[in-house]
Amino acid sequence: MTGFEAANTHSLALQRTVEEQFKVINCTLPELTVTEVFKRQTTIHRHVQVFMDVLDQLEEFYNNLNTIDELCHVVLPMHIDTKTTYRVFKYNQKVFLKISLHPLQPEAVDLVFIGPTKQVAELREIYNEKQDEWDPECNVYTNLLRIFDIIAFPMRPTEQVDDGTNNEENCGICMGYRDDQNRIPIISCDNDKCSLIFHIDCLKEWFSTQRESKKFFTISIGHCPYCKHKISSSFEGMITLSA
Repeated sequence: MTGFEAANTHSLALQRTVEEQFKVINCTLPELTVTEVFKRQTTIHRHVQVFMDVLDQLEEFYNNLNTIDELCHVVLPMHIDTKTTYRVFKYNQKVFLKISLHPLQPEAVDLVFIGPTKQVAELREIYNEKQDEWDPECNVYTNLLRIFDIIAFPMRPTEQVDDGTNNEENCGICMGYRDDQNRIPIISCDNDKCSLIFHIDCLKEWFSTQRESKKFFTISIGHCPYCKHKISSSFEGMITLSA
């Protein structure tokens, strides 16, 4: 048996093939892991043994994600499961971090910044300059705190008010906190003095009504509905991310 405490949250379903072998038809492990470790297995015994061995190897991966879930205000994915390898969480009122982890390579961390251009550029520069200070003995959460020289990331409120009374958290277009897909506002403009933030779909629809809005490859560029400062975003990437 595996020593990983979360093993009882996982399952593996196999199907016998015409060659008297077995293939995975359903598994709670991340897709990347399934592709890598099961492709050469044939018998039930080998599949189960590999499955249990991989669970042990994934302990650090899941511990890192669990720590972020507990200590950060995670906004995406909306429904967290054992297959998801990323988290999007708040850095401050207008900036969000998207962190992706490789299940079998804990040191492989991909970090994306979402927010106003200036703030994102400053944070990216700090991160790039301090990546060499990453301590493999510490978890991902602790390393991020050290790199950005902060005490903690914003945590999820114990009770989130969704009735439109918290104006700073609400979408500047529809005025609501959650959209019809239960997503919160995550995109803001480049004006430091503008506190508005927008739902992905609301802003995409707003851009579609503006003649001056442009698109370069996957990046859409338009203007804030209120202060008229620039907003740029990859809507396709963000919508796929939040699906």
